[in-house]
Amino acid sequence: MLRRPRILVAAQDPGAANVLAPVATRLRAQRRVRVSVWGLLQAREVFLRAGIRVAQGLDRASMIRRFRADPPEVLLVGTCEDRNGLDRVLTLEARSQGIPVVSIVDYWSNYLARYSGPRRSERLRYLPDLIFATDSRARRDMIRLGFPARRIRAVGHPHLEGFALRRRRAGSLRRADLRTTWGLKPGEKLLCFASETYGLKYDRSYRFRPLSRSLERTVIILEHLLSAIGRISRTGRVKVRMINKIHPKNRPSEFRWLLRRPLPCPVHTVHRAENGSLVRAADLVVGMTSMFLTEATYLGAPVLHILPRPQEEGLLQDVARFNPVARDPGELDRQLRRMLDQRVPRRSRALRRFEQRHRGATGRIVRGVYGILKARNAFTKRES
Repeated sequence: MLRRPRILVAAQDPGAANVLAPVATRLRAQRRVRVSVWGLLQAREVFLRAGIRVAQGLDRASMIRRFRADPPEVLLVGTCEDRNGLDRVLTLEARSQGIPVVSIVDYWSNYLARYSGPRRSERLRYLPDLIFATDSRARRDMIRLGFPARRIRAVGHPHLEGFALRRRRAGSLRRADLRTTWGLKPGEKLLCFASETYGLKYDRSYRFRPLSRSLERTVIILEHLLSAIGRISRTGRVKVRMINKIHPKNRPSEFRWLLRRPLPCPVHTVHRAENGSLVRAADLVVGMTSMFLTEATYLGAPVLHILPRPQEEGLLQDVARFNPVARDPGELDRQLRRMLDQRVPRRSRALRRFEQRHRGATGRIVRGVYGILKARNAFTKRES
């Protein structure tokens, strides 16, 4: 009897789980392989929300023991910049046993940090056998950084591939009902701010100065945004209500400082919310370089990108050409005033050609994994 080869899908970060989830779902549905899914921390929650069964009762140490005792034919991982991240630990284990490692990149930045250790001697220490990159631009950037070209394939973004369907679902939701859920009154504008994870600190390259003692990047930008809203609100022309959508790695308690100071508008801090519904309800989505801004753009929402440092302008994907940017506090005031004072139309048609770049991404990755299994004759091995 032919034995179905086993693929282990593993992630620790939410972004990694987002790109792995569609691939794991497709592999399981086709039933040509057996698929095990391991998730730590926020990745586990993403997998479960996607309806994917995740191995129960495993911590990092027990995962390593199980991997050594029952290794898969292929290891499929996301990326994580944690030096002890699950993908890194399992990559080294797989390499020691001669097991192919396949990785999917979920964003257009920090390529070296995803596959390297903190020391110079650890550059590309966690390099897998094959990397699926988001697009040709990401592939070119990685090659310029010293990644071997033969190990990188530009395939698209599995998570963004499904956004055409998500837009249709979001369009079927009654926007008025969603806005009532957030307590909006007639004439109020709903602004959704996408926070970034804590741990990114202010330095001299920032064009937005700290307004309080905090040097946290997200706190600095959120304080500037609230100050700008206050100046606009004082004109009496616009009333604003804000949703502070915090990063999955953060906790609501880290934003209690919002409760201890006077605010120019009501602010609702939310940890988990369905992105499609949130974007559908909002009049404006604001953030820095969060993937949520890309999702909101694909859903046709008005989006404002805040770019605290000059080097971040290169992080914006092609969809950002549709969106205005704010490079300093003055530009933030002007753009915010313009986008709140007038009704910014929701776009859809102009984005379709960008969706085409990601269409079929999941299928291309699945075929790539099958190709590795065929090269190892994994589909012809028989049960003992």
